[in-house]
Order: sequence, then C-alpha cells, then structure tokens
Amino acid sequence: MFDLTAYLPYLLNRAGFAATTAFTDALAEVSLTVPGWRVLVVLLHGDRLRVGELADRTSIEFSTLSRLIDALQRRGLVARKPAKDDARVVHVSLTARGRAVTRQLLPEAVALERRMIAGMSAAEVGDLRRLLEKLYENIRGEEATQRSASA
Repeated sequence: MFDLTAYLPYLLNRAGFAATTAFTDALAEVSLTVPGWRVLVVLLHGDRLRVGELADRTSIEFSTLSRLIDALQRRGLVARKPAKDDARVVHVSLTARGRAVTRQLLPEAVALERRMIAGMSAAEVGDLRRLLEKLYENIRGEEATQRSASA
C-alpha cells in the first residue's frame, strides 16, 4: 500500500516548505520574496550571469524570472547589461545595494541551515547533500531525455 509519510516528493516538499516558512520573516524585513532571495544569493555566489544561467541555478521559469529581475532592478538590487560581443545576451549582476541586502540576510540563512541539520553528524550532512544532488541530477536527466525524445 502507498505510504505518503515515506514518499520522497512529499518529504522533500514538507521540509522545503518548513525551511521557506522559517526564513519568511527575515525576508519580509527587507521586502523580499523567496524567489527574490534565490536570485540575489545566486548572484552573490556567481556574479554576472546570463539570464538563462540564472534561471537554471534558481529553478525559476524564464518568464517569471524576467519579471522578478525587473522588480529587483527597480529596487536597485540588480543591474542588467547586454553582453559586449552579443546584444541578444543579457547579464545580470548585483548592485552594491543588492550585495548589501544579500549579506545582511546571510547570517539568518546560515542559522536556518544550522537548525535544519541540528543533531546530524558531519558525515550525515555530507551524505544528505550528496543524495539531494543525486536526486536533482536524476530528475533533471530524465527531463532532458524527455525533451530530447519529444523534439
């Protein structure tokens, strides 16, 4: 019989929802959404990304991401610049203000991660990270295979 409480997508969603909810108050203090935070923190980690790269790294659909970048740009948190060698390519980067807001939130983000892994050994945390990466690769690999088959 199907056991929802052991079903991985259910468990992942539940953990993700709890983490998002726990971080919402910190984000509200700077008027950011979770997707907005993801954009800023990804740019802090790898500044000056093409919009497509940013969509992939944030797991935000391209059209949704474009509107989100517009909003973040209006707030002075990110900047868009066309690539010098190809006007069709647009790079997104953090502004000084965006960098400051992101760094302001980092201690709260790190504290949340510490809460999430409390009681786990370093080996368990390492295993969890590897397993989550493997889950992601498995899902993304299947999606790419399905896209190729339908093309």
